[in-house]
Amino acid sequence: MNGINGTNGATGPQGPAGITSINDTNTYFKENVSRNLTNSGVFLTISSVFCDSEDVVIQRSLLVDSVLSDAVIIQDIQLPPSGWQVMLKSTTDFEPFTLQVRCFDNSPLR
Repeated sequence: MNGINGTNGATGPQGPAGITSINDTNTYFKENVSRNLTNSGVFLTISSVFCDSEDVVIQRSLLVDSVLSDAVIIQDIQLPPSGWQVMLKSTTDFEPFTLQVRCFDNSPLR
């Protein structure tokens, strides 16, 4: 058997305002140059990059060195808690690239 509910407590203070836009004041870029891996005649090139702790990746881009490459993306994943990793595979040669992420500055330190 349940009793009667008590009276409601006082309303707490309003929390801080949330994000209303994403722009250069609350985002920043990080990048990392790829490194090569060898795997039975297949050329693998990989790069990982992380945002600062507590921040999140909101965009990623690849800056590939060659326009004539046969490389394909075989891995394009988010790395917990705040990173990204991309791996390219080629049958002819290593394909150097730069992985760049745009990070949302969750607790603005910049």
